[in-house]
Amino acid sequence: MQENDRITNDTLEQIKKIFIETEDQIKKSERATQQLHIPAINELRYAGHHLLKGLTNNHASERDEQLRRALRHCQRARYDAVEILLWYYLGEFKKFQDDYRTVVIPQVWPEYLDDCQKFENTKSILESVVKSEDIDDQTDNRVTLLNQTLEANEQLAPIVTKAAVSRAELNKQLEDKQADEKRDRRNWLIGIFSLVLSAVGILIALIALKQS
Repeated sequence: MQENDRITNDTLEQIKKIFIETEDQIKKSERATQQLHIPAINELRYAGHHLLKGLTNNHASERDEQLRRALRHCQRARYDAVEILLWYYLGEFKKFQDDYRTVVIPQVWPEYLDDCQKFENTKSILESVVKSEDIDDQTDNRVTLLNQTLEANEQLAPIVTKAAVSRAELNKQLEDKQADEKRDRRNWLIGIFSLVLSAVGILIALIALKQS
């Protein structure tokens, strides 16, 4: 086998592997978010375009370049699919925090504060990535960024699950807290009303005493 053929076969194997992994990731992201992820799908479409051009080109150098472009689009597609899921996780966790901001979450979820830090770290990673500069056709850091987002995904997925599981118990706390607040408001109003009645009673008694 010639060297060029070996390089071509190696690249095709990489494309095949990442393409399959990306399809699975897109399906996973779509199931979680209930949305169609057009950017990732488009990247796979671009990958198919370059793959076809490479496989039908008789010039080894141009063929290899087209296959490399196809590989980069597959890498970008998987990154996009994972990134979308991470932003969804971050949004769900923020909603969780907003829903239970008035109760003591660590009583139900002991690792909550540590998990909050993991979310902040992941958010910082995502916000620091400028796609137009860091993940374009001229750079080779796709694998690094993909690995970072995959690692973050593995950390955040079980945390989002724990948040969902914790909701039942936290809802009980929230209902108890709301019931306590309602009772306190009622007692406060009764107290105010009693004071007003007492003041009126004293006032009436003073007026009667003065008239007598």
